[in-house]
Amino acid sequence: MESASANGRLNGQVVLVIGATGFLGSHVVERLAGGGAVVHALARRSFAGLAVRGEAVTSWTGDIRDESIVDRIVKQVEPDVVFHTAANTDVRLASSPGAFADAFETNVRGTLNVLLALARARKPPRVVVRLGGIEEYGSGAVPSDETQRERPISPYSASQVAATHLCQSFFLQTGLPVLTLRPALMYGPGQSPTFFIPGLIERALEGGEFRMTAGDQTRDFVFVADVVEACVRAATTSGLEGAVINLGSGCEYRIRDVAAMIVRLVGGPVRLSPGAHQGRKIDLPRLALDTDAAARLLGWRATTSLEDGLSQTIAHERAARARAIQNS
Repeated sequence: MESASANGRLNGQVVLVIGATGFLGSHVVERLAGGGAVVHALARRSFAGLAVRGEAVTSWTGDIRDESIVDRIVKQVEPDVVFHTAANTDVRLASSPGAFADAFETNVRGTLNVLLALARARKPPRVVVRLGGIEEYGSGAVPSDETQRERPISPYSASQVAATHLCQSFFLQTGLPVLTLRPALMYGPGQSPTFFIPGLIERALEGGEFRMTAGDQTRDFVFVADVVEACVRAATTSGLEGAVINLGSGCEYRIRDVAAMIVRLVGGPVRLSPGAHQGRKIDLPRLALDTDAAARLLGWRATTSLEDGLSQTIAHERAARARAIQNS
């Protein structure tokens, strides 16, 4: 088994990033741009052509729920490597029956459309790296490893489990070289404030009250740059077809301790109100990953501590706010 951590092994490779304007997808594009790869970025909504670090990135607009659009783009791009990061995350907190349909339409049917288009391509890709997530393990044993039965408890996690199994069976039946990475709870610059960490950072910078649960639950947080490094390694390592690989920090943090760390690092006049919100069914006591497989198969370990990652995220948000004020 052969691996590489740098972009060099992707030099000259045509890379298609699906979900390119999402949190992880945008970081993957930024990492690859200027690194010698020919980068194509696919997003659901129209966006201007990207230019990262002075390198042009070809942008495509299309919804993976539309099989004909995915098929057309794949035929035109003819990618050597695909990073499939697109998913409907809006349903992660939903519990209505309709949310299951919404989740499956994008996360399962959309993934199937991608797999079908790639399998039909004149030149199938060398590797397809698809992103799942820690939520797939749900109420299962902790720390979760790749061999245990998943126990999803939400529309989002159930659809992601289905997509993971779809990718594995698709590989076995068709030979399309697809693998799944399951990161822990990602955080970092540019994440939507609808998530806990960026939401609290935003409130801490603005001042005021931040209402939260009691925060007794523990979570495994992994910095986005570490996940991007794992994505590149997965794309440049042979023999991983059909695999599922966890990506975590190896640490569990109580939510209230993470909140206190953010408040300390920001130093703003935010008031934490633990217990102001009741816990939800999806607020499991623990979510954490066993990452031995990532170390063994990818030579990968998360290298960014939580404090360092939070500091980088806070600095990015401060800089973004300063630019917004200058441009207003």
